[in-house]
Amino acid sequence: IKIMEELDDDKMDRDSRFVYYSLLISNRDIPKAIEQLEILIAENENDIEALSAYISLMDFVGDDKKRDESLIKLISIDSENSFAFNLKGTLALRDKKYKDAEEFFLKSLKSDPENINSYIGRANSLMHIEGLEEESVLLFDAAEKIDPENPYIYSDRSRVLRFLKDYGRAE
Repeated sequence: IKIMEELDDDKMDRDSRFVYYSLLISNRDIPKAIEQLEILIAENENDIEALSAYISLMDFVGDDKKRDESLIKLISIDSENSFAFNLKGTLALRDKKYKDAEEFFLKSLKSDPENINSYIGRANSLMHIEGLEEESVLLFDAAEKIDPENPYIYSDRSRVLRFLKDYGRAE
């Protein structure tokens, strides 16, 4: 970080700045990380990776206005962006709009069929839609095949199975 801080802004290329942003996040220096992302976006407003990171960071700090503006921008650049649909699904899930969330996660999966977060999000959405709880379990099973080490798959699937009173499979 010290080496990066000593570089002049105009001498830092895009990849170096993104590495610097990542280091700042690792050290929990959120204000400087935001500053670096804003510089990246100012240099190239169509930088999908920088916009995606910025959206996540704005959601983390609770700046819904900047998050939503950036999300709209990202979708305008790439209307099939899996990350954008996943984030919209996550926000809808958080707001208990389960059918909307399920649709966003489905769009995310159409764009990126191996997006494990979208599998988990869609399964969690279906758990709350009457009659689709068992389909939720099947999605967790599919997610497990993609990422068998992901602990969220097991804990969330167990929660659905307990809800279904299928205690044998919930263990």
